[in-house]
Amino acid sequence: MFNTLHESGYAHSVEMYLNKSLVGGIYGISIGSVFFAESMFSAVKNASKIVLIFLLAKLNASKFKLFDVQFMTPHLASMGAIEISKNKFSQLLNLHIQEKNHFPYINSSKIEDWNILLNYLQETKEIS
Repeated sequence: MFNTLHESGYAHSVEMYLNKSLVGGIYGISIGSVFFAESMFSAVKNASKIVLIFLLAKLNASKFKLFDVQFMTPHLASMGAIEISKNKFSQLLNLHIQEKNHFPYINSSKIEDWNILLNYLQETKEIS
């Protein structure tokens, strides 16, 4: 099922490699301006956190409006996740799932992507 969703442009995987070995990542589904995270993993300490921050920066730059983490954990809270009511989630979901948007291409070898990340980190620092 996930492969079919990927081939249709809905399922995405963001991965981190170290010395050509997969060390962390996130995969999920995007519909409209909403990303539904399905799973995160790390084979190296904090790799999933780095991938998450990079993904959030790219989604923010692409005007995504909602990032569904399914359930709150201390790990996600430490990364800025907030819990919202079921009603608020439904309102945001119904609004933003209808928007035309595309999951951003992420390429950490491009300076443009690093600039997006740096801008995002600066914005979040100013907010907190």
